[in-house]
Amino acid sequence: MSSIKNGVDVTKPHIAYLLNYFPVLSETFIFSEIKNLKNRGVNIHLFSLFYVVKEKRNPQAESYLKDTCYIFPQLSLWSLVGSHLYFISHHPVRYFKTLFFALKYQSFKILFATFFKLCFTNAKKRTSYTNKEKQSLLVHFMLVMPFARKIENLKVQAIHAHLADTATSFSMLASMLCNVPYSFTTHATDLFVNPVLLQEKINRSRFVVTCTKYNKKYLEEAYPQIDINKVHVIYHGVDIDAFIPAAKRKKSEKPVLLTVGRLVKKKGLIFLLHALKSLKENNIPFQYKLIGDGPERSHLELFVRINQLTDCVTFCGKVSPDDMLQYYQTADMFVLPCVVTEEGDRDGIPNVIAEAMSCNVPVVASEISGIPELVVNGETGLLVPSYDVESLITALTTMLTKPRKRKQMGDKCRQRVLDVFNKHEKDQDLIDLYMQQYALNEPDNN
Repeated sequence: MSSIKNGVDVTKPHIAYLLNYFPVLSETFIFSEIKNLKNRGVNIHLFSLFYVVKEKRNPQAESYLKDTCYIFPQLSLWSLVGSHLYFISHHPVRYFKTLFFALKYQSFKILFATFFKLCFTNAKKRTSYTNKEKQSLLVHFMLVMPFARKIENLKVQAIHAHLADTATSFSMLASMLCNVPYSFTTHATDLFVNPVLLQEKINRSRFVVTCTKYNKKYLEEAYPQIDINKVHVIYHGVDIDAFIPAAKRKKSEKPVLLTVGRLVKKKGLIFLLHALKSLKENNIPFQYKLIGDGPERSHLELFVRINQLTDCVTFCGKVSPDDMLQYYQTADMFVLPCVVTEEGDRDGIPNVIAEAMSCNVPVVASEISGIPELVVNGETGLLVPSYDVESLITALTTMLTKPRKRKQMGDKCRQRVLDVFNKHEKDQDLIDLYMQQYALNEPDNN
């Protein structure tokens, strides 16, 4: 008997994927994961709490919009009331057990304020919540019912959330209501900046995926009461077929330095500009291209103008994923001096580093978080302490003035990605984990 029914491989698990926003351009790695899992036969039902405005969407994911169920934009008072009544009448024990669980952590004051905003305001205004409103478990209980009803109707075998904040709260509550297991992936900001009930979420989950060994060690030390064996390290990986070295790299008049990423404080870009200012003052030739946008852009542009760097620094703005390859292939060096902010925010392993390395571009980066798990200091690039402008100047000077050394490092980069960050292998690791955890679990609808 064939395992394919209506184009779906029934031997693979059915998983509901819940995200806060989908498809976000800055979270291309999540879309890539979903796409590759679907291409490998995993049956994924996509849910997103919020819409993403067109200018912030990943254009590669446009075809996925029609298959994505958006929770809050489609929310209505009648769907909420009807879903609550359904679970009260069909699964009263689960309903009240979940309610009492939510009541342990939150107040009714936040509940009523958020409930009013959701039910009696225009859908376009439903994204303006305070952090307390977004992370209130009692609010989540009141709002999760339509999502839980859809989960029950789909008879999925599991729920998987990306980011350990609202999406995982919804998944945890829906899991309790529908009696199906849930898991989640934690990345960086959701782990390090004001996490809510993270220990509870881990303990109640079937398993947790995180993208660096550094993150796992942090969880083990920060939350000693969790079962650390639940936490699985699976790198995002990079598509080695999409990011390939140039067949023949053209020698540029000035070495090209490249950075790709959101223009936020944790990228450490202001320190990089200070280093570039020193390089120019010492007559070391270079051309720097900065791809991305974000709240720090005006501050960075002002620094460039004041310090007369406009002739060697170019702000490229947002670039489509389809056009990124040409920037990597013409770069001589990739630079990303990440820092840990005062709030504790930090990167894991930025995928852009792996994309550059897959194109044989050597890296200068900070030695924080999981970056040393990919970049081997002295072999595929140079690692420097964060916030240390002098060390950054020294590393950049070395790379810019020693082209042979730079090329030797670059020649080793793609092999390093093949060894530890190959997306084909990482996606298979994720499928194997899902199969191990969920393939034999049938949903319990009693």
